[in-house]
Amino acid sequence: MKILNFRSAILSLMASLFPLLSHAEGIVVSFNDEDGVYRLGDKVVAYVVADQDMELTCELMEYGTVSISKEKISLRKGRKTILYSARHKAPCHYMFKLSYEGLEKPELAGFIVSPESYRAGYDCPEDIRNFWDDQMSRMRMVKMETSLARIEDFHSETLECKDLTVNMHEGRPVRGYLCMPKDARPQSLPIVIYAHSAGVNKVFNYATTQRAADLAEKGGGCIVLDINAHGMENGQPQEYYDSLNSGELRGYQNRRITGHEDYYFRLMFLRLVRALDYLTTLPQWDGRRILIYGESQGGAQAMALAGIDERVGACVAIVPAMNDLGAFKVGRPASWPNVRESVINDGNVEVVDKVLPYYDAALLSTMSKADYWIEIGLADTTCPAPAIWSACNAIKGDVSISAHPFRTHYVPKQPYYDQWKAICHTGRYEWMNDYLK
Repeated sequence: MKILNFRSAILSLMASLFPLLSHAEGIVVSFNDEDGVYRLGDKVVAYVVADQDMELTCELMEYGTVSISKEKISLRKGRKTILYSARHKAPCHYMFKLSYEGLEKPELAGFIVSPESYRAGYDCPEDIRNFWDDQMSRMRMVKMETSLARIEDFHSETLECKDLTVNMHEGRPVRGYLCMPKDARPQSLPIVIYAHSAGVNKVFNYATTQRAADLAEKGGGCIVLDINAHGMENGQPQEYYDSLNSGELRGYQNRRITGHEDYYFRLMFLRLVRALDYLTTLPQWDGRRILIYGESQGGAQAMALAGIDERVGACVAIVPAMNDLGAFKVGRPASWPNVRESVINDGNVEVVDKVLPYYDAALLSTMSKADYWIEIGLADTTCPAPAIWSACNAIKGDVSISAHPFRTHYVPKQPYYDQWKAICHTGRYEWMNDYLK
């Protein structure tokens, strides 16, 4: 397991701190050790510099949910002030919730100690492999039928893009945009599947030809499927997605569970396998390289496919959801979609606890043969760092971890954005290109 080194980026950030403050209009926080990741016994020191004299309210929160302390700190313009200093003898994950007069929304920064110690709350079912093998076998009993439709408004001198549909044995079909270089030689291209974040009717929830085309140019060129998580139709008017969001797909992530057959994510994960069954029939596939890539819910799908389907060789998961769904059993907050904690399953927890382990990305990852690139936000309360790390610690293959102390579930804003982009964003594509070239 590799934790990517932030030291040079942080030193660069601190060296340019005062120019940043000239337009930051607020505060800049930094840590004494790289990316906010510490070993047991290390001294954790957080600093803050303000662009003006101010009173800063700092609330220390365990896992970002339980308040430990709250105090006011007087800051002098341009002076580096210690925000926090301590050594920890046990694994922990803390966040600072920072606020001051004139700030609309509190800022968050986080650190973690001994992340290699975290394990999933649920035990891994002994029959998890047999369960998913059976699910795939049942799906494959239905003959695959596909259609590829021309996209009238897609124009490229180097790429071809089609609207793909693949039937399923139940539920909505596989739908997405299939894109690859024109006139690619047989057995010359790797496969990339892009999976989408949670939701229905926003642009990051459904496939686009632009995203498919961008990914098709990675490495030396790729076969790319930008797949819709819900089997939605491609390229429809906004009203179509809005109607699904308020109707059929409303609250899909948290519905009452009576068993595996009605758990929504079963078919979402199986669509990925069905898609891969089709993609591996294409003559342009090199017969070897397969990469799955996604963020949040898309990261959960990526980790699920990498575990369920042994053909996957590389997995890129950005602040992935659905890890450590049983975190409540060890006193930690679980990752989205927080099914066990939802009131919709009150009185139904015995069934839920039997079903969820089969869909927990941290447990599915134990079956994987892939290498992983995983981004973790140390200020993320939607997909908490310990939940994701519990998966990292169970993966058998090579794992590259990019943790960032100022990333919430969304990318950090300035003055931290440039640092995040240089390390996390650029590092991600360097890792992908190295696999795909």
